[in-house]
Amino acid sequence: MSPKPLRPKALQRKLLRDLWGLRGQLLAIALVVASGVATFLTMRGSLDSLSLAMETFYEEQRFADVFCQLERAPKRAAEELARIPGVQHLETRVVAAITLEVPGSSAAISGRLVSLPESSSGLLNVPYVLRGRLPEPGRTDEVTVHDAFARAHGLQPGDSLTVIVNERRVGFRIVGTAMSPEYVVTVAPGAVVPDDKLFGILWAREAVVASSFNMEGAFNDVSMSVQGSDSIEGVLAAVDRVLDRYGSLGAIQRSEQVSHWVLLNELDGLRSMAAVLPSTFMAVALFLFAVVIGRMIRGARAEVAVLKAFGYSDVSVGLHYGSLVLTVALLATFGGVVAGGWMESSMVGLYARNFRFPDLHAVLRPALVLQAVCIALSAGLLGAARALMGVMALPPAEAMHEPAPLAYRPTFLERIGLARRLPITWRIILRNVERQPGRSFLGVLGAASGGALLLSGLALQDSIGTVLSLQFDVLQHEDVSVTLGGPRGINAVEELRRLPGVRNVEGYRMVPARIRSGVRSRRVLIEGLPTRSTLRPLVDDHGRALPFEREGLAITETLATALGVAPGDSVQIELLDGRRGTRREVIGQVFPSFVGLGARMPLESLTKWTGDAPSINGAHLVVDEDQRLQLMRTLIQLPLVAGVGSKVDAMRQFNEMSAENMRFMAFFLVMFASILTGGVVYNNARIALAERGREWASMRVLGYERSEISVILLGELWLLTLVSLPISMGLGYLLAWGTLASVGSEMYSLPLVLHPSSYAMSILVVVAASVAAGLLVRRRLDTLHLIEVLKTRA
Repeated sequence: MSPKPLRPKALQRKLLRDLWGLRGQLLAIALVVASGVATFLTMRGSLDSLSLAMETFYEEQRFADVFCQLERAPKRAAEELARIPGVQHLETRVVAAITLEVPGSSAAISGRLVSLPESSSGLLNVPYVLRGRLPEPGRTDEVTVHDAFARAHGLQPGDSLTVIVNERRVGFRIVGTAMSPEYVVTVAPGAVVPDDKLFGILWAREAVVASSFNMEGAFNDVSMSVQGSDSIEGVLAAVDRVLDRYGSLGAIQRSEQVSHWVLLNELDGLRSMAAVLPSTFMAVALFLFAVVIGRMIRGARAEVAVLKAFGYSDVSVGLHYGSLVLTVALLATFGGVVAGGWMESSMVGLYARNFRFPDLHAVLRPALVLQAVCIALSAGLLGAARALMGVMALPPAEAMHEPAPLAYRPTFLERIGLARRLPITWRIILRNVERQPGRSFLGVLGAASGGALLLSGLALQDSIGTVLSLQFDVLQHEDVSVTLGGPRGINAVEELRRLPGVRNVEGYRMVPARIRSGVRSRRVLIEGLPTRSTLRPLVDDHGRALPFEREGLAITETLATALGVAPGDSVQIELLDGRRGTRREVIGQVFPSFVGLGARMPLESLTKWTGDAPSINGAHLVVDEDQRLQLMRTLIQLPLVAGVGSKVDAMRQFNEMSAENMRFMAFFLVMFASILTGGVVYNNARIALAERGREWASMRVLGYERSEISVILLGELWLLTLVSLPISMGLGYLLAWGTLASVGSEMYSLPLVLHPSSYAMSILVVVAASVAAGLLVRRRLDTLHLIEVLKTRA
């Protein structure tokens, strides 16, 4: 008679029973895995969505590869530029700074008027019309407005707009709203953050713009597309040679164009976060799988022996327990995909408010979801690999035997004689901890990792608040910044000082320059300031004032890092203000600044270098708060003023753009870290209960009260938690440093700041998770069936 075939359904039913029996522990693991998957999909999905929107928009609207601003060049210079090898398409324009008067708005609004070719919408940087149309050729009263600016002021096609051009008010009719690859982010000259309410882009036909600014037959802006990325450096050098005599500010490639540079910095931060944070969650998930599955298999030796005795192969038994791991990982992945999709949609919604694309929406590629599934399954299988290999290699006869008992020996405290002073319950706790150092260490490390991740999320919030305070209260003491239309004599300071509401004025001179150190270079604005400046002082990392050295160049820490230089090093500086001078300068000081790249020189030294008489092209003002708005409206209408910025508006916009995105990430980081902490601590408690259930039952039979046994169980759990706290704080500090370094960029940098309240919050969450897990396990201890437990082998 042939033997009956083995029944796969029996293993399936056993799998369901195992899943139900370990539901609490497996749910905790699943939440950790789901948190990692959700974080991965949120960061990578947002990165994909932004990248796809950028690439599609740039390609469809033909975003240029090379840009150059200059004072004035005749049209015939464009023919010479077109002959440069590598130049594929070329477009010249007239671009001019303007002042805007918007009906219903009392704010001081500056802007930029950009010309369109008379016969078309252009070959490069083509505006993408969202509502209405572009101005018709030959019409002198029509403009198309940047959509973000129009929405900020409630403007519609058909509305009127007044533009102040060369001290004349010119009325225009809005015929449409548009976006442009050049102005995905609109940053006013001299500003560090974009503000769609106070800075607008307008497009009009070339004849209108050229006649308004006396630029007939000339241009002051040129864009080019280049054939092959290898030829860009040669094109840049050739463009500089051609346009140098026309007051060129230096040709730049796309990566240095302001809007694209801001976007690249955001993408780099996202890319770093997508690598750091999910890895932390998956590492903890791997640890939990290793501990829980290993414990379960050790406790199921008899079941393994029976399965193999009934004829199930080693592979079948291994696949059975592997299926448990895969089931948990797949269910967790499903939850993580759902949560990650929602979080990504929310995050992309935040980006859509700051980066202007016509089609920016959440994209969750199937390949990315598949990658998340593979990561989750890999974490589960790698974590359980040792246990699964052990169960496959375990012979049935050996599985029927009891596992070798643990080696008992006096604890360290007993060997030095201090244990005699401790109650018996605490001696038992210390023995249990010391006799299994590996498990105790992993328990401590698991709890510490959750607290560390929580602390890094809180550090992100602390750092954002500190940046706002330092940048706008310590580094910038002015209330209003004024950009002048060009260099003016020092007497312009006195003109501004006489305006109503102005209490103090400091003039400055901004000169565009390229700073080189070896192969590294950055394009920056060198700011010339009075040596005794009180409105823009130099300070160290602690906010203490530094003397402004009369010799040498002072640069920000971010620029020093980008160039790889330190005080005492020499750099080459090329001025790009039309005079095109080059000199070497020693780095005299490095000072903190958390927004953008910057460099400073004494105003006297800078003007001497440029060859000008003492002059300024901007000023910082301290004003009476109750007259600030009226003063800004007065300033923007002055002929010498090209733009006005308010510190209050800059703080608001920085908070809305950068800080809001970071706080979004910090919120979910704190939430997921709390889940991770609870999952680790709960699993530690459940493992202790499961592995020592027979011991607890024996103690109950011997007459120990439930409260005494609870002290032993919970005391061990809480002792490990207590030991984990200092480790958690140290790991949290390191993780916070790594996280802030990954999200920092040349656009903004975050100092590592951890307030005592953050340490307290992190400790509180770990302790609360430990108490809650202990109470849950204590309830299970009360429900132990003594007879059943004593009949079960340990």
